[in-house]
Amino acid sequence: RGGIAVTITGSNFIDNFLFVKIGSSTDACGLSSCTFAVYNTSTSLIFKSPPCASCQFGRYQPISLSWDNKTFIQSNLQFKFLEATQILEVTPSFGSIKGGSTLYIRASNMNFTNSLRCKFANVIVPATFLFDTSKIICVTPSFATSSTDLTLSVLIALDGSTYSPQQDCNFDPRLCF
Repeated sequence: RGGIAVTITGSNFIDNFLFVKIGSSTDACGLSSCTFAVYNTSTSLIFKSPPCASCQFGRYQPISLSWDNKTFIQSNLQFKFLEATQILEVTPSFGSIKGGSTLYIRASNMNFTNSLRCKFANVIVPATFLFDTSKIICVTPSFATSSTDLTLSVLIALDGSTYSPQQDCNFDPRLCF
């Protein structure tokens, strides 16, 4: 999908148009993963990751920069595309509206990151990766509502901001809490 905000830190950046390429620096930009960087400060640039059209998932790719879209300078930075994560199962499927319930989430294409998050409605909570089971754990937040019956979708993010596609609770109730 792409669209992940990535910050490059360095020195002597100028407020100018900059191309960013992820992948081999010998490929023409039109045939590889290219995007535009936005000047942030003299020490940082921000770009949104391009879609992974023909990349290799799970492998680090070099990041190259260019001022003219012709001459790319390969940096010592790398980027790794990860396949989209999809929630397969959430257990238990119920808990207290006061929060504090521990959820175990099994998902496809799980990768350990330092930014795991779970999202319940608009409430984001940290998550923990269980290496021995390839599951993540989230503790549910409390919800102020007069209802005693509340159904919420659970979303997860490996990077702390890009959440798994929302699953329909009515279609597969195992994915809802």
